[in-house]
Amino acid sequence: MPANEDETAACGKAPELHPGKPDEAFAARGCALGFDPGRAAQVYARRAAAWPDKGDTRHAVGDCDAAISLGPKNAAYYRMRGKLRHMQADLDGALADFDAAIALDPAFAAAYVDRGAARFLKTDVAGALADYDMGARLDPRQPSLHHMRALARRAAGDLAGAYDDLCAALHVDGETADIYNDRGRVSMESGDFAGAGADYERAAILKVGICAGLIRFFGFSSVRAGW
Repeated sequence: MPANEDETAACGKAPELHPGKPDEAFAARGCALGFDPGRAAQVYARRAAAWPDKGDTRHAVGDCDAAISLGPKNAAYYRMRGKLRHMQADLDGALADFDAAIALDPAFAAAYVDRGAARFLKTDVAGALADYDMGARLDPRQPSLHHMRALARRAAGDLAGAYDDLCAALHVDGETADIYNDRGRVSMESGDFAGAGADYERAAILKVGICAGLIRFFGFSSVRAGW
């Protein structure tokens, strides 16, 4: 049994950072002290999940602190605080929380992916890839996994692996312009200019704001053609 399961069995796992009903979560303000520790921890976690929608990660971290103090064996609370610290650009704090979540629940796939993202921003590409690979082994269906691993593979010089991951990402979500834009960049760097042009065009169609890729592609192609 995962280390956090005894806590979540009674009150459910902590919600994601954007639960969709922040006002309901805020209505629970001040009620936590009247509950048993497990329920109180969940109330703090729900309120922590609502704070970012109000533009306040500082109070969200404070509520996560309270949830962890009441439910110290719940890996989901550490992951939530790690994601909040990542949002605050506190990468060392985020890594410490993801480490704690994984120590409590070694099969927590999402925590590996989150730690990989933080490691990538710390320029630890090898560490990021190791975490992404573990996350993929535990749960390959995570929506952002393949896209994020593709960026790390590209940074490591593995363009073929990056391309494969971007194709997998598009298989899961074929309507995200950034994925097409990144696959276009990888295709261009691999010498597939026709493929790059097609991906940049699709990215521009999906999101008019992403025109930089098209400009880069056509500018680069013009130079190659001597225009």
